[in-house]
Amino acid sequence: MPPADIASQERELRARIANGSQIPDDYRSLSQLCYAAGRFEESERILREAVRLPLPDLSRALLLSALGSYVLEAKVGTGEPLSLAEESLALTQGRETIDALIARADAESLIARCVWETDRERGLRSAASAASLYAQLMRSEAPLEKRVLYDLRSSAAFLEVLLGHTSDAIGLYEAAKETAEGVERFVCRLWLGAEYREAGRLPQAREELATILKSDDAPPWLLLKACYALGSVEDEMGKLPEARAKFRRALAIMEDYPAFRERERMFLDCLSWAAGISQDLGDFEEAAELIKTLADLAPDEPFRWHCMVRSAQCAFELGRYEVALEAILFT
Repeated sequence: MPPADIASQERELRARIANGSQIPDDYRSLSQLCYAAGRFEESERILREAVRLPLPDLSRALLLSALGSYVLEAKVGTGEPLSLAEESLALTQGRETIDALIARADAESLIARCVWETDRERGLRSAASAASLYAQLMRSEAPLEKRVLYDLRSSAAFLEVLLGHTSDAIGLYEAAKETAEGVERFVCRLWLGAEYREAGRLPQAREELATILKSDDAPPWLLLKACYALGSVEDEMGKLPEARAKFRRALAIMEDYPAFRERERMFLDCLSWAAGISQDLGDFEEAAELIKTLADLAPDEPFRWHCMVRSAQCAFELGRYEVALEAILFT
C-alpha cells in the first residue's frame, strides 16, 4: 500500500485531471508518482494521453519534453525522444514568458541528452542554451512557486551532471533539496548521493542515501535505486557487511516487484555485487549460490563463462575440488 500522503496526492491529481486540468504539472506529477511506484506502463500512458489533449501550446511543449525524457530513460532509443524535444522546442519559438523559457530550456536539455553520444557539437550547443536559460530563470525576480523552483534547480543540476561539472551539480541539488516536497525529496537525495560519490565525498553520499532507506514513505522504485547506490558507496568505503545487506535488500525488492527486474539490468548487477562481497567476506556458500543464479540468468556466453570461473573459485575454497574441476572444464 502506498503511504497515506502519497496516496492522497495521487487522488487529488487524478481528480484535477478528470476535471479537465490544463496544468502540465498535474500530468507530470501523476506520471512521476506512478513511475516511482513501479507502475511504468501507467506512467507512460498518462503522458501519452496528455500530449493528445487540446492543451495550450506551452502546456503541450512541457508535456512533450516530459514524455521524451521518460522514453529516453526507458533506454529504447533516442529517435522518438529527439523528435518530441524538437516538436516541443518549435512550440516555444517567438515567446519570452516564464513558461516559454522553462519549456524551451527543458526541450534544449532533452535534445542535448539525445544527441550527446552521436553529435557532441550539437549536444554542447543545446546544453549551453539550456544552461543559460535555467540560469536566467533562477535569477529572475518573478515570484516562482516552490515546485517550479525545484524543477529549475534539479533540471539545471541534471544538465551539469551531463557536462561533468560535479561541483556545480552538487550546489544545485543542495539548493533543490530545500524546496523539494513529496516524492521529489527522495529523487533529489538520490541524485545528490550520486554526485557526492562522484566527488569522493562518501560519508555525505552515504548519509543522503541512508535517509531514503530510513523513510517510511519512500516509493519502492526509489528504495531500490537507493539500496543499489548505497551498497556501492559502502562497498567503496570498505563496509562490506553493510554493503551486502543493501544489495540483499535490493534483490528482495525486485522479487516483490517483478516489473523492476524486467526494466533494468540491476538484478544481475546486484547478484554479482553481492556475490563478490560474499567472496571477499569468505562466505563462499552464499557466493556460490548467488553465482549459480547469475549463471542461470546469463544474457550471453561470455557472461556465463565468467560465472563458471567464479563458481570454480568458490568450489575450490569450499574444498569441493571435483565441482571446481567440472566448472573449469565447462569454460
